Amino acid sequence: MANAVASMIFTMRNADKAVKTNNPLRGGVALANGTKVAGSVSHASAVQTASKWAGKVVNPLLIASCAYNVYKSDDKVKTGVSSAAGLTGMFLCEGQMKKGKIGNWVKQGANWLMKKCTKNVKAQNIGTSILTGLAFVAASIGGYELASKAGESAVDLIRKSDPKKVDENYYASYEPEVKTTLDEKA
Repeated sequence: MANAVASMIFTMRNADKAVKTNNPLRGGVALANGTKVAGSVSHASAVQTASKWAGKVVNPLLIASCAYNVYKSDDKVKTGVSSAAGLTGMFLCEGQMKKGKIGNWVKQGANWLMKKCTKNVKAQNIGTSILTGLAFVAASIGGYELASKAGESAVDLIRKSDPKKVDENYYASYEPEVKTTLDEKA
C-alpha cells in the first residue's frame, strides 16, 4: 500500500510537471507510475506484468527527462549540475527509505502511531502504509530539492568567484620562499 500511495502521488506530480514544462518524458514517468498503482490494486496477470515493467523504467525515464530539460535549457551548465545533484539526492534518500535504517524507523514510528490511534488492525495496517508512503514521497522530493538547490548555488558561487583571488589565496598558502620561486618562474 505504501508503494501505491507514493506511486499515486508521483503520478499526479509528474503529470502536472509534464503539462507545465511541456516535457513528454515526464508524461512517460507519470504513465509508468500510474501503471504501478494499477498493478498494486489489480490481480490480472497482464496488469501485474506491466506494473513490474513500469517499475523498471521509471528511473531511466526520470534521468532522460532531466537530460531533455538540460537540452531545452538556455543555461545548460546550471540546469545540468542542478539536475544531476537533484537526482543524486533523490536516489540517496529513496535508497535510505527503501533499504536503510531511516525507512525502518519511519515504518516502526508509523506503526506505533497507528496503534495509539486505533485498535482496528486493518485500519492500523492501512494507516501505517499511508504514513510510510507519505514519508517516502517527502524524502524523495526533499532530497531532490535540497541537492538541486545546492548544485545551483555551487554553480553561482563558481561563476561569481574571481580566478585571480583564487590564485592569490593558493599561493598565500605556500611558504614565502616557495611563493617567490613560483613567481620567478611565471
